Amino acid sequence: MLRAMARPGDELDNGNVKLVFRRTSKTTYGEALEVEARYRPRSQRPPMHFHPNQSERFDVLEGTLLFSIAGSEQT
Repeated sequence: MLRAMARPGDELDNGNVKLVFRRTSKTTYGEALEVEARYRPRSQRPPMHFHPNQSERFDVLEGTLLFSIAGSEQT
């Protein structure tokens, strides 16, 4: 059966990144979406994007993260 929304514990893997849903909009009553993203070494970056009505935070659990904010790259 196809579901429209992810549930905690669901996983998606496209060979570049594995996403594990930890908390979803349903379980937090619309307050948050928490996803663990496991990028493989030298994997492709996610596409440039922004969230006009949301904040986004990263906690690096292992390794190094290179990111770009307003055209400035940071590690």
